[in-house]
Amino acid sequence: MTKKREEIASLLESESERSDVFIQGWVRTRRDSKNFFFLELNDGSCLKNIRDVIPFARTPGTV
Repeated sequence: MTKKREEIASLLESESERSDVFIQGWVRTRRDSKNFFFLELNDGSCLKNIRDVIPFARTPGTV
C-alpha cells in the first residue's frame, strides 16, 4: 500500500496533530545535534516550512 502525499500547507492548517505522514519536497535547512538533526522541508504549497526531528539511529547512512 502506498501513502498519499500530503501538502505542507494542508498539514499546517490542520487542527489535529499527526505523527505518520508522507511529504515530498526539498530540504531548506539542516541542523545537526549530538543525537539527532533537524530538517526544515518545503514543497512549494506555502511559504512556511515544516520541521522534522530525526534521531541518528533512524537513518541508515547519510541524509
